[in-house]
Formats: sequence, C-alpha cells, structure tokens
Amino acid sequence: MRATATGIAAVVCCGLSVLAFDNPAGGVREDTVLRAMSDELARAKTLQLNNLDKPYFVSYTDSDNYELSISGSLGGITGSNAFHIRRPHIQVRVGAYAFDNTNSIYSGFGTAGLSPVDQNYQAIRTHFWLATDNLYKLAT
Repeated sequence: MRATATGIAAVVCCGLSVLAFDNPAGGVREDTVLRAMSDELARAKTLQLNNLDKPYFVSYTDSDNYELSISGSLGGITGSNAFHIRRPHIQVRVGAYAFDNTNSIYSGFGTAGLSPVDQNYQAIRTHFWLATDNLYKLAT
C-alpha cells in the first residue's frame, strides 16, 4: 500500500509540475513577441538595397517550446530538467510569384537559429532583423 501511495504522490507531483510549467510567462509572451514580429515585418516590407531586387514575400513563424524531462528509478525521481526554446522560421522571397529565389523544389522555411526567450522586445526584434537581413542577402 505504501508503494502505491508513493507512486500516486509522484504522479500528482509530476502533473502539477507540468501544469505549473505550461505557460510560465502568463500571456505576456504573445504580446511582446507578436509586437516585435509585427514591427519587424512592417520594416521588412520597405527593404530594398542598391542593385538588389525587392522582396515580394516575407513571413515569420515562431515555435515556442517548453520541455520538461523527469527520470526515475525504483519509484523515486532521480533527475529532472526543464527548458524553454524559441525557434523562429523566416521566409524571404525575392523576384515575383511566377519566378523567385526558392526554385521549384523549395524545401520549407528558412531557419534563423534560436531567438531570445526572455521578454526583451528589442532583443527579439533585433534577432528577427538580423535573420531577415541575412536571408534577404542570401536570396538575391
């Protein structure tokens, strides 16, 4: 009976940990990231460098992942790890819908590495700016 009670307690603790970790930013994240993405997208619409085509399509997608790993042995927790990853995907297309830099076998989104996970508007926007600038120059 004691082993069953310990097992139930461990499951309840794990469940509470997952619930508490579900959205640690409490909704603030969407406003800050969305505002940074929106502002940078507005700037990207005006992007034009000398002797380079203007982009006709720019898109941003943000994948925000919270992961929790718990390991155990013989009914006890032996370790846990929690982390947060934000991975943006950016597309910059140059040319026109009929013919652009993506070729006929375009494989998907341009990845921009990992972006800041804190709520620093300027850091998030700077990351999108640098990635957009890099992809624009690669596309031309």
